[in-house]
Amino acid sequence: MGSASLVGQLCKTFLADRDGHVMLLRVYIDESGTDKGAPVLTVAGYVAKPSQWQTFSKEWTRVLKPTGIKVYHATDAQACRGEFEGWKKEEVAALASKLLPIIPKYAAGISINLNMRDFDAALEKRPELRSCFPDPYGACFHWMTLKLVELAKKHNGEARFALIHEQNSQQHEAQEAYDWIKDRRDTDGSLISLTFAKKDEFVPLQAADILAFEASKRIRDPSKPDRIPWTILNPVHKRTSCMYYDKSNMHRLIALLETVSEKMRNLNAVEEAAKQWLRISRRSQRR
Repeated sequence: MGSASLVGQLCKTFLADRDGHVMLLRVYIDESGTDKGAPVLTVAGYVAKPSQWQTFSKEWTRVLKPTGIKVYHATDAQACRGEFEGWKKEEVAALASKLLPIIPKYAAGISINLNMRDFDAALEKRPELRSCFPDPYGACFHWMTLKLVELAKKHNGEARFALIHEQNSQQHEAQEAYDWIKDRRDTDGSLISLTFAKKDEFVPLQAADILAFEASKRIRDPSKPDRIPWTILNPVHKRTSCMYYDKSNMHRLIALLETVSEKMRNLNAVEEAAKQWLRISRRSQRR
């Protein structure tokens, strides 16, 4: 079975044979950062319909297969290591110039970038927020998911979504964040599933990997001209957006966390009241 056919079948499975969109999520942790070596957490994602991902996979594989590269890893390509060992920078650039334009033809993307040093400083005196969001990746996953749903609905009206997350060390945090959104924010049942896959078995994840890598590169120093790969991923029609939180706008993020935290407390209070009522009701029935 070809990769495109496999992608088509997997998309149908992820969506439980319903019409909808498939979202791809990828995390990239930049250890150099933008502020005196502060690390930056980047979460990036693309959204498109299954038919678009299937066509994307055909075109992507047609370009990649003759090179002998099985999986395009952005970090390996940049460093000429792994499958790219022995390649020249010019050869990598030539391949990227053919592959990257394929992505915005079929998908819309978003990246959320968080300066961890500034985030930790903002929460240092806010233990109540830290307790609600102990893991920043989970919070970024939360925002990314809601933003991608918002983006897809803006262009396509009502929609259903299957999330595909790369198999990596962030799976546990992603699952917890998804469960929270599904239970408390998915009021119209938009989210159908969260599935974990590898980039070699689900080709579109390679696109999310590239977006995460290039978004992280871009926010290291926003004053510098955009890298060529970023201009390809984000052409004139602006199919890709890049959101960055640091000390200059961290107050906006904290305000958002406060709102979510308040909703969480209210929901927990309602849930506890319901449990209490159920316990009292059962005791009354036994009497």
